[in-house]
Amino acid sequence: YDAGVLAFHAFPRNYLLSPAHWEELLAGRPNGGLAAALDVGAGDGSLCSPYARLFGSVTVTELTSPLVWRLKATPTQGASLQAVATAELTPRALGREQFDVAFCLNVLDRCKDPVRMVEQLHALLPPGGWLVVAVVLPWLQSDAVARGSHQRRARVVGGDFEAA
Repeated sequence: YDAGVLAFHAFPRNYLLSPAHWEELLAGRPNGGLAAALDVGAGDGSLCSPYARLFGSVTVTELTSPLVWRLKATPTQGASLQAVATAELTPRALGREQFDVAFCLNVLDRCKDPVRMVEQLHALLPPGGWLVVAVVLPWLQSDAVARGSHQRRARVVGGDFEAA
């Protein structure tokens, strides 16, 4: 599908948790309501909109230009939202040295090097910072590979999801 075309039509909308569930999950977040959050691969913003109000600021990254445009036009309740078109997860590219909470929601299976992405996110967190990850199951890692390109495969092992 063409994410750019779909962005103009607000379809498909993604859903992970309700605002009440996010509030419960994030109740003990570092720096409370003043916390700075990072959402990597925010898409159309449908996954971050239910929790954005819980933060003082939210920086979202996205690579698809129409989705970046949509993110910049998205109203937030309470939090300031900064949309950045970048694949580079560095303080310089993101305009901030550290984030209290980083979200990587349904993105790892779509990137070329999921291990490196997690390492980069970890480097953006202060001691005690949180990394919130959601993965699509089954873990296929097929979306990121264009013809002729390669993807570093994450070796996911374990007897159940929690062990993996």
